[in-house]
Amino acid sequence: MRKITIYPDRTNYVAGDTVTGTVEIMCDKDFDFNAMYISLEGREHTTVVKQVGKHTHVYKEEHFHLQERIDLMQPGTMQYGEIRVPFSFSIPENVPTSYDGERGEIEYTLNAKIEVSWARDPKDEVLLCVRGSTGGVNPKLVTSSEMDDGVSVLDVEIENTEICLGEPIRLKYRVDRDINMRGVRVDFIATEHVTAKGNKSKLHQILDSQFTDEIELVRGSWMNVEILTHPEMPVSYEGPLITVIPAVKVVIDIALRFDKQVEIPIVVMHCKKSSVASSEEDSFGFSFE
Repeated sequence: MRKITIYPDRTNYVAGDTVTGTVEIMCDKDFDFNAMYISLEGREHTTVVKQVGKHTHVYKEEHFHLQERIDLMQPGTMQYGEIRVPFSFSIPENVPTSYDGERGEIEYTLNAKIEVSWARDPKDEVLLCVRGSTGGVNPKLVTSSEMDDGVSVLDVEIENTEICLGEPIRLKYRVDRDINMRGVRVDFIATEHVTAKGNKSKLHQILDSQFTDEIELVRGSWMNVEILTHPEMPVSYEGPLITVIPAVKVVIDIALRFDKQVEIPIVVMHCKKSSVASSEEDSFGFSFE
């Protein structure tokens, strides 16, 4: 039996932290090996599927944000028994947050391996959750309107378009008195743009949604809305292969006609004051737009 196992001290980190732990090697008899190492990798990778007639084409691409390797032992003979070797990696402060989308991912892994001639190489892999961190937000109030024949039918005002996850998004909207509708829906959405080998894909996800029935609205008056956020939501990101754009969309639901809507992009981030790593992993499934 030849086995290698990674034991990180923890699996959740903030950019700038140090990853520490030990690698355990167990074997039931001596054997020769060519290399034994552990690596820390952070990569952004995408998959785009294109259908052309009856043929399906799958395109994949990846970009590395981090690649570091530590040799744990020099080539030689592995002795019978159990060996534990400590390791340590520094995570750069400018790496992006871990992300799990439908067509794109940003993932960080620890990989340990023993290379053996003419035999299966013992190896192990551990997935880490890494969160980027920013210094803070710059409050910015934004207003927008939907016009119909030069007349505003929907006005929206967002208190601040830069949000630290864990804090609420506060907005208000006002609907024209004469418009006929079912009600108003406020969506907090994230749109994922990915590219792979020059092929693009666009998907979206509704993170939160609130609906107010027409009978509950006061026409011509401001209606206040608060959207709660939590640290597991995706953050704003623009990288070589993936772009994530959160936004608030206010929609007037009109029967048998095109809805009227206002969409305002916002910047969502992990801030230093709230960047405490969680034991839960991000798991956001996107739906086709």
